[in-house]
Parts: sequence; C-alpha cells; structure tokens
Amino acid sequence: SLAPGQSFTFGTTHYLLVEGVIENAFVRYRELLDRHGHGVPVDYDPPVNWNELYDVGWFNSDREKLKAHYTRDALLREAEKARACGCELLYLDPGWEVAEGTTLWDEDRLGTVESFANLLQREYGLGMGFRTILRCYRNHWDQRHVVQHATAPKAPVEWGGQQLWELCLCDPSFQEQKIERIQNVASRGS
Repeated sequence: SLAPGQSFTFGTTHYLLVEGVIENAFVRYRELLDRHGHGVPVDYDPPVNWNELYDVGWFNSDREKLKAHYTRDALLREAEKARACGCELLYLDPGWEVAEGTTLWDEDRLGTVESFANLLQREYGLGMGFRTILRCYRNHWDQRHVVQHATAPKAPVEWGGQQLWELCLCDPSFQEQKIERIQNVASRGS
C-alpha cells in the first residue's frame, strides 16, 4: 500500500505480438527469458526423481493419518520403487514435516534426517529431496508473518474444509527462519 503522495515505478513491461498457434507464444516467451539470462545452464543435469506422493498419499497434516500411512517403512518401499526404475533421488512431498509448512522434520515418525538420508544413499543409492511451502497447515508461525487479507486480516484461510495460514516470505525475519529450517534439513540430509 502507498501513502498519499508516494509513488512506485514498476519494471519494464514487454508486449510480444505472436501470430498462429499458442505454442508460438511459448517459444517467444522462452526467447525473451533466454535474452535476459533466465535460461538453463548447459551443464544442468538434475537427478531423476521418484515422487512418493501418489502411492503414499497426501494427508493434509492430519497427525493420525500421517502416523498410519506416511511412515519410514512406507518411504523405504517407495525408495525400492525408485531404485528399480533407475531414479537417483527420492522426492518427499507433503508428509515429512511435523505439519505441512513448518519445515520441521518429523523425527517421531521418520527417525532423524541423517539416518534416513544415509539409509537412502547406502541401501538404495538415492539422494533425498523435499518440498516445503509458504502456507502452513497449523497455526505454527508468529502471527506477524501471516499474510493479511483484505477480507480477514491475520485470520487463517479456509480451503477444502481446512484452515491454512499463508506466510509472507518478504518479511526478513520470517525469511531468515524459513531458510534456516530448509538449510537445517538439507544439510543434515545430504
């Protein structure tokens, strides 16, 4: 929001005229990104991932369902599938956290990050990747980090019968905490 008399200058807006099929627009957009240095490096070689979500399931941070389904044993069964089809990394989707969006590894269910990642590497030849998000399925973070909505400032958002707290990465103190938690899992899990 701007106070009276304040101004803001946006960056350059690009208009690209494209004729023909929609795919031509994708090509033009990619060319624009490439010209501005937003391309993929020549030596980019990401690991082939196996995503456990589809077979293990997504339980919206329901502690009891996670305890029953999103277990270390379930993830190791997924690691076996990943190895069998030549993947290089087991990608952990929603479920590895204490509650989705906390970015805190759930040691009670999964053991330590180190022991799990070491087991993946030693027994399955896999690295470990993970996903975390900017919304939280529990009222976990300091309320000053929650995005304020015009209709309900500081209130959780309702989605699919679930309350969610949307967090603002622009807040430097939240950004610092979030990155620290990501690095804590990533550094211990590699």
